[in-house]
Amino acid sequence: MDEERPSDTHNPAVSVMCGIPFVANSVSKALSSRGFALDPRASIVVVVDAPRSYALHTLERLQDGERQAVVVTSNRCPEHMEDLLDLHPRALLSGDVLTMRDVADVLADVIRGVARGEQYHHTSVPRSRLNRRQRRILRYVAMGWNSGKIARELCIEDQSVRNALAHDIYPRLGVHDHVQAALYYWDVGRCGS
Repeated sequence: MDEERPSDTHNPAVSVMCGIPFVANSVSKALSSRGFALDPRASIVVVVDAPRSYALHTLERLQDGERQAVVVTSNRCPEHMEDLLDLHPRALLSGDVLTMRDVADVLADVIRGVARGEQYHHTSVPRSRLNRRQRRILRYVAMGWNSGKIARELCIEDQSVRNALAHDIYPRLGVHDHVQAALYYWDVGRCGS
């Protein structure tokens, strides 16, 4: 008689990536206590967006398509959310969904869904008011880049970057300079309020 084995999609193996070891260990322990096997080579990787920008950089490295990313972020900035979505995670959890019940339970349910081929984008933030190029400029500003470096990266004139910031990006976001734009993008202040 064949023994019934539990479905691999019920509690798949996962890996946890986070730039703060204590947070990574806490998430790993929470998932392990819910029956998930931890394997650094697992096809499903939970990416905790800590410190700021960790998820963006990690998703860029995971673009090979072999791993399915489940991103968890507390950042409520619409432009940051859309930058993350542009990198095609299988799941993106942010905002109020993280306070509805135990985050580990929500995460466990989402991981099981991703293992079944489902995709989740649970965010409680509005759509960005910026187009993709404007969001890219904002992201580089938030990373501390000056207008010249941004222009070289985007293969445009420095004045084009300055014009986009002064006439399109800053007014739409209600900010006045690079510092306020960076604080907005990293959700340290007015974003999402």
